[in-house]
This record gives sequence, C-alpha cells and structure tokens, in this order.
Amino acid sequence: MNPPEKVIEVIRKNSAFLITSHKSPEGDAIGSELALALALEKIGKNAEIRNLDPVPETYKFLPQSERIGKTERIDKRYDILFLVDCGNTERTGWADTGNIPADSIFVIDHHRTESPHKDNGWIEPDASSTGEMIYSLIVSLGVDIDLDMAVNIYTAIMTDTGSFRYSSTTPEAFRIAGTLVEKGIDPSKINEEVYEKLPFRKLKLFSYVLKTIDRNRDGNVAWMTINKRMFSLTGTKSEDTEEFVNSLRSIKGVEVAILFRQTGSRSYKLSLRSRGRVDVARIAEALGGGGHREAAGCEIKGSISKIRKRVIGIVEEAIQNKN
Repeated sequence: MNPPEKVIEVIRKNSAFLITSHKSPEGDAIGSELALALALEKIGKNAEIRNLDPVPETYKFLPQSERIGKTERIDKRYDILFLVDCGNTERTGWADTGNIPADSIFVIDHHRTESPHKDNGWIEPDASSTGEMIYSLIVSLGVDIDLDMAVNIYTAIMTDTGSFRYSSTTPEAFRIAGTLVEKGIDPSKINEEVYEKLPFRKLKLFSYVLKTIDRNRDGNVAWMTINKRMFSLTGTKSEDTEEFVNSLRSIKGVEVAILFRQTGSRSYKLSLRSRGRVDVARIAEALGGGGHREAAGCEIKGSISKIRKRVIGIVEEAIQNKN
C-alpha cells in the first residue's frame, strides 16, 4: 500500500499540525496518532495531539501517550487538522466544522463509512487498520521508524485486528508486524499490557453485565446491556467496556453480537460485531453510525426496550438476507 501523493504534499507544504481522533479512542486511534506525531517531528514539523476523551488506562503504556491533551481549550491555530481513524468532525465530539482551529482538514482513515472530507483525505477501506496506513505513510516520507513509533504502530494494528484474528487482517499487516519486531518491539509485553492487566473494576462491571446476556430464538443474535447504575456501582467508565461485545461473538451459533451502552437518560451507544457473514457496517450506517463489515457502532435515542426491539429486528433481517 502506498499513500496518495496528496497526503505527502500536505505534509511537505505545511508546518503546524493538530492531530485528533474519535470519541472514546482505542488502540488503533491512539497508536496511529502518536506514531504520526512522532514522524512529523522527525522531519521538522510541529505536531500536537488533542482528543475529547483522555487516554484509557489500558493504553497509557504507549510511548509518549502523556503528550495527548484534551480539547477543553485550543488557543493556537494550525495549518492542518488531521482526523485520524475518523472520517468526520462530528465523530471527534469537539470539532465544529464552522470553528476548526486549522486552515484545512485532512482525513486518514480505514473505515468504509462515507466521509464528507473524502476529497481531502486518504481513506483505505481495505487496510486492516489506520496503523497500517500510518506505517506506509511514515515509510513513504523516508522517516526511520524508531522503537517508540514501532510500539505505537504495532499496538494499533494488533488491537484493530483482534490480535490478528479478524478476517480484516491483511498480508500487509503481518509483514508490517514482522518488520516492527525486527525494530525491537516485544509482542508478548504489548499483549500483556493490553489484555492481561485488567483493572479489578472492569471485571466487576463485567460481572454485572453478564447477568444481562440474552439471545434470540434462533440463537444467532446475542446482546448485553450496560446502564449508568452499573458504572456508578463499580466506579467504571466507558473505556472499561472495551472487548465486552467480543465475548458475545465467541458464543457458538452467534452471527451478530450487540452491546447496548447507556450514554444518557434516553440514549444508547451500540457496538455491533459480526462473524463476517453479515455486514454490520451497513446496519450501523442505516442507524446513523458506521464502521467495518465485522465491527461497527452507532448511537440511538429512545427507551432501551424500543431500541433493543428495533435493532434486533434489523439484525435478524440482515442475517436472513446475509447482507
């Protein structure tokens, strides 16, 4: 994969970059942001990273993660706002298209969802992750990938491919991973940091959520629900729910798994996961969200009973039509 010339030109012709990503950033978003910022600085550019939400505890081990600031106040102005792992400003939760602190917006994303900035961006739906794209970009810029960049890129690719288990994993993802190991990363240590250092509160939350597991009559749709009371009882936050929905997908016979997470008095964030035969990105897009064929999400307002009934009905129809 080679990045288009337009992204190389954007970097060459500008000097001050602000990098951001979507709300509730995960490994791919954070690792990609950090690797890009470090690469830009290596070629003499100024780069800052600001997100709406702080770095989740799980990813604070990433080199220089402490440099990621919050977007409470941005007084400076930049040449370019990079939207990384994010196709539009709305998903950032803070960037208003009428008040962007930069002269131009440029997207670097691998989600298939339609982006209003596609003409001024690099969108690669066939990439396993945004981390895979960032690696290609850094190489094309002629920047030597140091250990800090390597750890961030590997984490980005590893987490978005489900530790290289998902069908979205590309041959290129394996080739890049091998190169990063040669750069000196320790895959076992990264795996331990991400998957084997879970805070007690997260498992306590999971114990509550497990009681809500249910499935449809055919056993091909399973779901679980998290409400605000569970967060309050366990002292947890949305970041502590990462990977919960994947436990549902592992159930024998389940084609689509759904996590309903309460975000407001009458609003829920949905995380959908598929074994691949059903395109959950299409379902999410129809509900105002987006994502990948096997992993997507959206946010819906209403009562949980009505939301659940509506969404499960849409999913069952998609399974029946296999689309």
